[in-house]
Amino acid sequence: MMMKRVVLSVVLVASLGLAVAAQGSHVWSAIMTAGVSTTEEGFVGYAADPETQEGFGSLTNPTFIHAGRTYTVNYLYQSYSRVGSVGNQSDLQELILEFRPGMDANAVQALTLTVGDDTFDVTSSSFNAVSERTTIYWDYRRLNITPDVWQAGQTLAVGLRPTTPTTPTPTPALPLAGVGILTLLLAAGARRRASR
Repeated sequence: MMMKRVVLSVVLVASLGLAVAAQGSHVWSAIMTAGVSTTEEGFVGYAADPETQEGFGSLTNPTFIHAGRTYTVNYLYQSYSRVGSVGNQSDLQELILEFRPGMDANAVQALTLTVGDDTFDVTSSSFNAVSERTTIYWDYRRLNITPDVWQAGQTLAVGLRPTTPTTPTPTPALPLAGVGILTLLLAAGARRRASR
């Protein structure tokens, strides 16, 4: 019976070690369903304005914790340069992300926004990090990129990750130690049975 408990413990420890290692390197991730603003022409994506209570689109997870502080995403949308031009690639102007409260400028610059397969490094943006909010702007024309145009009702995986992502690697200390203990216990059990 003792051997079964040890084996089960080793398997659980190994499984927990691998499960922790398998967690992604995203600081925040969510699924966004894009909406179109009915009050501000040329915005498509997500907005939940805490001051005006106005919003469009949705996020499955608007909050995240980074460096021990909780943040709420208030905006993630594409804007267009001309009124009524939502959906026209040639008029797509910028991507805007805003969350509250404000984040330290160095911490902001160490992040990258992911939208589907596209990545937007904060160091290639303009941003305003003040105590109550952090607003980040990526100018598509300045970056010389042609991103996907979001459509109302479209769902997109979005998130923030460290600019230099940490590769999740298993910490072999626990699983290997557990395997080593299991090997020693099996060998001791075999010796006991052989000496009988």
